Amino acid sequence: MTPETDPTPPPLPTSGLPPGVDGTEANPASLPGAGLTTDGRLWVVTFGSGSNPLTVAQVDADRQTVTVHLTQRDGPATADLVPTTTTLELPDGVDPGQPVTVDLPGFGTVELDPPTPGRVVWATGG
Repeated sequence: MTPETDPTPPPLPTSGLPPGVDGTEANPASLPGAGLTTDGRLWVVTFGSGSNPLTVAQVDADRQTVTVHLTQRDGPATADLVPTTTTLELPDGVDPGQPVTVDLPGFGTVELDPPTPGRVVWATGG
């Protein structure tokens, strides 16, 4: 099967954790994470500069594996470390009721198995 690329640009990120996610659940390594919303969309949470955060550049899917490519624009950045959340539609063909693997190249993989809406799982590095 050929991976599908979603040509739609992702929405702009928002500062902070997703609604209902407790800040104490954040990982100490400040690696990105992913989770499903209660309505079946995908959260991608990154940590970094509040003025120049990591953002979603591209989303690809192959069956139940979603690859989220992150980027950071050139330019100045503040020395703070804040969470930033981007909420995305799942690519066509990805079933939010089944286990979903979110690959974050350069940061690791997140296994949403079982998928628990409203919960963020953090990448383990890689």
